[in-house]
Amino acid sequence: MFDPCYMQPINKEELRQKAELKSKVLSSIGHHKVECPACQSVATVIGKEIGASKIENGEYEVVVRRSVIPTEFDCIACGLKIRGYPQLVAAKIGDYYTRRTTYSPQDYYGLIDPSDFDPSEYYGEEFNNE
Repeated sequence: MFDPCYMQPINKEELRQKAELKSKVLSSIGHHKVECPACQSVATVIGKEIGASKIENGEYEVVVRRSVIPTEFDCIACGLKIRGYPQLVAAKIGDYYTRRTTYSPQDYYGLIDPSDFDPSEYYGEEFNNE
């Protein structure tokens, strides 16, 4: 395998390591890690949320889970890209997955800390109109 820009051999292990690092970053922003069907490196899929949210209320956090149907696949190590759910199923990487998002109760419910409350921000100019 050669780098098309420099016509130098590409180290497959180095590409696998880069793919793993990139997958970690992408998984923190909604992508889901899977194994590439071509090179067996770590790759990612991303898709569309479907169905209702499952909400778990804890004392210090609210966890929202959503089912996701994958629609796009990218492998950084070998460059394979697959678009479309039927194609992902044919490649055996089309399984639904769950996206988990954690919120503080204040953020999820839009609660306002009284010590941080500024009425002029909430009411706008009407607050200062007399």
